[in-house]
Amino acid sequence: AQSATNHPCEGGSLATRGRVALFLRLHPPLYALKGFTVDDGRVMFADSVTEHMKKRRVTNEAMAEALDVSARTISGWRNAQAPSLQLRDITAICIRLHLEPELSDDLIAKAGLRPTCTEEHTVYRILLRTMYPYEPAECNEILIQAGFPPLFRASA
Repeated sequence: AQSATNHPCEGGSLATRGRVALFLRLHPPLYALKGFTVDDGRVMFADSVTEHMKKRRVTNEAMAEALDVSARTISGWRNAQAPSLQLRDITAICIRLHLEPELSDDLIAKAGLRPTCTEEHTVYRILLRTMYPYEPAECNEILIQAGFPPLFRASA
């Protein structure tokens, strides 16, 4: 039986909880990141984006330049428990960090966002699934050709 939050890992049989626990132990980069702030058993957005930036050696300044925001804004995102970001912002962060689709989904969920079936959100989901290994400029080209605004500054 699922709880009111409809989280698939809540409740369930001991066997299911055991499989989930095994999965979490086997995939530490996704879920068992040590030293992270936890809220209701989930690693927070700020901690996750900070860890991804550290692993990829991306500074606040480099991220800020790519996203055309201030380094102070990036610092705020990395320190806030619930920054108010749109799917467009999270997509830009994920593409800039070259996050694999599973990590992008995780970051989107931690930001409290849920993609909808709009044309814009569908395009972002396709980018996150197919363009994460590419450079931001290539993603911008695709967005512009499809009639959407670019995610990144032209120099990114």
